[in-house]
Amino acid sequence: MRTVAIVPARGGSKGILRKNLQPLAGKPLVAWSIAAGLGARLVDATYVSTEDAEIAGVAAAAGARVIARPSELASDTAQNDAVMRQALDAIRAEGHAPDTVVLLQPTSPLRHAKHVDGCIEAYRRAGAASAMSVCAVDYHPGKAVVLAGGLIEPFTSDHDMEA
Repeated sequence: MRTVAIVPARGGSKGILRKNLQPLAGKPLVAWSIAAGLGARLVDATYVSTEDAEIAGVAAAAGARVIARPSELASDTAQNDAVMRQALDAIRAEGHAPDTVVLLQPTSPLRHAKHVDGCIEAYRRAGAASAMSVCAVDYHPGKAVVLAGGLIEPFTSDHDMEA
C-alpha cells in the first residue's frame, strides 16, 4: 500500500499576498503542512504542487518532493480536483502508483502528523471511499467577523453560500 500526501501551494493569493510563504511561528505557512505529511508514519511520500519557484525552493528545503504545476491550474478559479489529478499524473509518470492520497491544505497549519495518521486509520477501518478531517467550533461560523479597512464586517454572507 502506498500513501502520498499532496500539498497544493500556489504563489498567488487574493487576501494575503504570498500567503503560503508568510511566516507563522517561525516558518512559512506551507512548511507546516509539509511537516505534517513527512511526520505521518502512514504517509510514504509528501509532495508540494506549485507553479511558484520560491515555494518550490521552500518545499524542497523542507523535505518535500516538488511537482511543477501548470499556470492554468494556479488561478483563483482552479479547483483542487484538477490540481490533484495533475499531481497524481506527475507521480505516476515517476513510476509510482499510490492507492491512497492525502490532501494537506497549507491553510490548516494546526494539523499535525498524528492527525493525518488518525484520519488515514479511520478511513482504512471504515473501508470508506474518502475521509475528511473536521473540528468543532465554539460558535456558529455565520457569527464570525473580520476586520476590513478598520471596520468589523461579517465573515460570510448569503452571497458566499451561493454556488
